[in-house]
Amino acid sequence: MWQAIQLVTSGLALVAFIWAGVVAVLRTQIKHREKLILAANERDRPALVQQELENYYPAVEVPKLPLKAQTQLALERMRADLKRFQIKAIVVSLVAVLFTGVATFAILRASAQPVRSPKDPCDVPLDQRPLGCPL
Repeated sequence: MWQAIQLVTSGLALVAFIWAGVVAVLRTQIKHREKLILAANERDRPALVQQELENYYPAVEVPKLPLKAQTQLALERMRADLKRFQIKAIVVSLVAVLFTGVATFAILRASAQPVRSPKDPCDVPLDQRPLGCPL
């Protein structure tokens, strides 16, 4: 991963690099919590599931559900969070690419238009007109 830093040569590339890092870290955290719940033994799993469910439903009493249903609910919420975050990341990335394209188009179009010199010597600002031009 650290070899990619050499490729950061502009501000836009830096923003994209930081965004990719944030996405990778958040995705890894969600996957890690999911693996912890799945790998926990039967004695420790209720505490992990309860802790995870409190993140999503702090005001709801979930202990009334069986442990298997609580575990399934927690895992589904984590997967839904991951999917929602991935969709947001894709949308933000597409919007950034769109804005970059529009900005590039505007810059190229502005620099591609040559500065025209007027064909009519009287077609200049008033203070630059020759004496024989009508007002």
